[in-house]
Amino acid sequence: MNGASRGHGNLDEWTDDSSGGRRFIPAESGSGKIACPPRSRAVSSAYIFSWYEIAHLSMLYLYCTHKLLKRLKPDMVEAGTSTTKLGNWYATVLPWRPQVAMLVNEQTLLPVLMPLAPAATLTARFPAALAQILAPHGVPRSFIDSEVSEMQVVKYTKTQNRSVVGIMTEFARLAEAYRAHDKPTELIDLSLKLACTPCSPLYKGPVSPERALKALTNDGGAAS
Repeated sequence: MNGASRGHGNLDEWTDDSSGGRRFIPAESGSGKIACPPRSRAVSSAYIFSWYEIAHLSMLYLYCTHKLLKRLKPDMVEAGTSTTKLGNWYATVLPWRPQVAMLVNEQTLLPVLMPLAPAATLTARFPAALAQILAPHGVPRSFIDSEVSEMQVVKYTKTQNRSVVGIMTEFARLAEAYRAHDKPTELIDLSLKLACTPCSPLYKGPVSPERALKALTNDGGAAS
């Protein structure tokens, strides 16, 4: 369908692309350069996307506590669903010295502890930190690579699932106890130890985050 396109301002033409999507061609460009309406610039004004690419953009939703949002000061969006296999993540800050960010997967309750500072790069560092946790759990490399690749864009929103928030509070309490008695030297070790904790939301199924993760990654289904 070529010709004038109504309701899109200065975007006068449509054209098919090789990926099956529909791209806008602005009349004033003259060169046929592909462009999007301003509201479609999902990542940066330096990048240009087709509607097909926007619709299939990888997305991670991070549900943050008020305490963490005060530190990050991000742009907020409405609640949504991540495109990753593990799904949405919840996050808070532990007031240790130095401060630690604790992220908990909503589906499996898998905890990931990592340095908070620098807070501005927290989500950029999260994929690598997650990979360091998934590998010791025996998660297939293909799953890890796929999960990391789906974290291209992070959207911030407020916590909603009270059950997950309650688990984060319990993990924070346990982590303090482990630090006092077992004295783990690495946040990875502490994350792995917490993953063995029986969690009430998982009692009817895998019981612990470690087992929930194994069930999801080995069977390809959702943890219950």
